[in-house]
Amino acid sequence: MPKFSYRAASTTLLAGTLMACSAAPDARLETAETEMRFVTLQQSAAIRSLTILPIEVVEDSRCPVRTTCVWAGRFVLTALITGPGWQQTVDLVLDEPQFVRGYIVALAAVMPVTKVEGETRPNDYRFAFEVEERT
Repeated sequence: MPKFSYRAASTTLLAGTLMACSAAPDARLETAETEMRFVTLQQSAAIRSLTILPIEVVEDSRCPVRTTCVWAGRFVLTALITGPGWQQTVDLVLDEPQFVRGYIVALAAVMPVTKVEGETRPNDYRFAFEVEERT
């Protein structure tokens, strides 16, 4: 009899939740700690005192769901970040927070999850960001 994996179950539940939200242009994911607002390419997200504008998907080499990969792959998004009196274009890598002018900025989530069949069109992507001010 196979053992039950809480990690696999929670990952499947989260992936299902993300996929269910992918059709909504202003999708939201509520977690125990925070609410994430998803935006599309060319739709800005105002978080704390920053505005983040996703410009272009540079790379989506994430491992498709229900497959086994040697490497998990990565997701890279070019975004324009605007703060008080400044603007900077950065490449954000999924789950790799980076320091940008006094802030820790992270591409926290990307929808939809990668599928085996077909490519994801640029307008199908949804992005959520996290920002923490560092003084």
